[in-house]
Amino acid sequence: MSSVMLLGFFTALMTQSAIPALSALLLEEWSLSASRLGLLMSAYFLAFGMMQVPAGAFAAHWGGRVALAGFAALALGDMLLLVGQDYTTLVCARVIQGFGAAVMLPTAGALSSRHIRMDKLGRGWSITGMGAGFGNLFALIFLPRLAVSGGLVAAFAVMLAVTGLAALVSARLPEFLHLPLPRTAAPTPASIARNVKTIVASRGVAWLALVNLAAVSFGVGVVTWTPLFSHDLAGASVSFAALLTAGYAAGQLAGAPLVGLLITRIGHEPLLIVASVGMCLCGVVVPFATSWGPILVITVTTGVLMAASFAPSFALIPRYVGQAHAALASGVISGIAFLGALTAPWLFGLVLDWGWGFRVGYALLSVFATAGIVASIFLAFLRARSRPEC
Repeated sequence: MSSVMLLGFFTALMTQSAIPALSALLLEEWSLSASRLGLLMSAYFLAFGMMQVPAGAFAAHWGGRVALAGFAALALGDMLLLVGQDYTTLVCARVIQGFGAAVMLPTAGALSSRHIRMDKLGRGWSITGMGAGFGNLFALIFLPRLAVSGGLVAAFAVMLAVTGLAALVSARLPEFLHLPLPRTAAPTPASIARNVKTIVASRGVAWLALVNLAAVSFGVGVVTWTPLFSHDLAGASVSFAALLTAGYAAGQLAGAPLVGLLITRIGHEPLLIVASVGMCLCGVVVPFATSWGPILVITVTTGVLMAASFAPSFALIPRYVGQAHAALASGVISGIAFLGALTAPWLFGLVLDWGWGFRVGYALLSVFATAGIVASIFLAFLRARSRPEC
């Protein structure tokens, strides 16, 4: 089941990281300011965050079919990027892509909670999270090279082709086509609101949401601005700067099996604390790394830390809300995280436009990571219960 959802995560993260990977070319060819470039990422995350709760309710009722609709939205956004000739079209494309990518995580929550035992969920989410690493790696390594040789249109065309291929493969898999059993009632605004109220009443969910908000803010900020940082301050070419940032994706992939092992050895909450502390330290160190070696080490480390935050936090969800609410709770937690995080790339861009430099920008990301430390500590004090809170 985890390997099935890997496809959805691959496509979603390829789409998410496309703009950061192509940031230097977008600034040059489209004459964008840093804040407008950051706004493209914020538009994506606004749509992503808004769609999380409805996607969770839809996934609980329709299962993997919701992911197929997400592939269609991602492809539509790719087509708009191809034909778009102005900034407004770019923003619209990113919003549509945000809606499409949003359904992948709640669908994974719905399917995994039904088909994977609780004691195996951490490892399952680690495998699913590898799709994020592969998607980031593809975007950061291959898209800039395509854009340098064939222009932005070539990069966007390849994105469309990859999305279409992933959709075709997924459409042939029974896990994406079968309706969930047992199946929840068709969602209505009233039922969604009622279930969300039940979910957010859980203290565990509240702390998990803050942990994810902090981690997503930090990770998005690093992926969005490290290519430009490497290009401007370390003198890396466009493609090599993206390659350095691809260390983030490599870290996600390398960290997945390690995270699965650590969850069983030290537990979910201690691992979340370690991940949050590590992110905070990385944010402090990044601006002082002005050569490719240290930048690569930091981006790889950040990727490992993001994997260490992702898997245990989502594996804990059924403990606090039970299986029936797992899909919707995944959407609620992810929605809060991404809506809260959408300001991170934009604020970083404003810092650069105001001339305060990358050091202040990365310090801002460390503030987000500090919130994750606090939330992880409180989560550790929240004793695991013998039955779900909800």
